[in-house]
Amino acid sequence: MPFETSTRSPDSRARLDIENQTSVPLLVQFVAIYGDVPNPCVDPQGDSFDRSASDLGPGVVGAGSNRPLSPSRTDLVVPAAETRAFETTYAPFAFPDGADADACTDDDRRGTVAIVHGSGGSAAYGFTYQLEGEPTSIEADGLEATVCRSE
Repeated sequence: MPFETSTRSPDSRARLDIENQTSVPLLVQFVAIYGDVPNPCVDPQGDSFDRSASDLGPGVVGAGSNRPLSPSRTDLVVPAAETRAFETTYAPFAFPDGADADACTDDDRRGTVAIVHGSGGSAAYGFTYQLEGEPTSIEADGLEATVCRSE
């Protein structure tokens, strides 16, 4: 079940595509981006992660044509042999404690995205990315943070 990071939104949420390479539908229960990212999520493959006690929600919402139109969250189902677009509900590429110009260099960084399946399994994938541009303060969802923004 590969994924591709597509883009970063202006408020530093991740946009990604999840491809279901199986012959049955895939329920995306939770998506976490962690590792060398400014605002990491919990590692759902870690020993201390208890899925039953987690109130984090799925961590993603469908994007583009996969945006949910009803509360049933059909956006979280990736049909067999298809790809769906998602956007994180949190901003893994924003600096919650502020950042300076050194944080926004175009150095390669490594992150990890983990996808927890509704069936109970999970898969994690490493990716390389860069943050570039000018440190810019934003307010998103009532929280202040700094993002790297290219004009």
